[in-house]
Amino acid sequence: MYLTQPELGTNVENEETFLDVNAALNVQVKVGEYNLELNLTGERTELEQGKLALDVKYLLPESDKQRSFIVSYDTKLETLSATNAENVKLVLAEPADEDAEQQVLGTIMVGDEKAAEIVKRDSLVLIVYENGIVETL
Repeated sequence: MYLTQPELGTNVENEETFLDVNAALNVQVKVGEYNLELNLTGERTELEQGKLALDVKYLLPESDKQRSFIVSYDTKLETLSATNAENVKLVLAEPADEDAEQQVLGTIMVGDEKAAEIVKRDSLVLIVYENGIVETL
């Protein structure tokens, strides 16, 4: 077997062949009365794309009940999402038309069903539920 070193400046990665990298960082920290367990993971999925996830678990003060949620970012879809243990998911994305009067900033899903949209009307951010109820943030 012969090993060769590529010439300086040679690009050894391309769309089909790239270094598949995964990384993780685990931290436990106390913030105020909350004991937090954080697990940050990253995965390279394509040459210039990847996925990041932050898994957060914490105990309620003076209780043994644990809460958890996961925050994820997909560089290909350019979406940020947060999902809790009850499978309620908040998905945020850049609006398609930034000059429109009403911009859809994201959606709230409960399981596979769309529960609401997060919209921006002028400078006002609203949650518009599927049943027609509107709340302001």
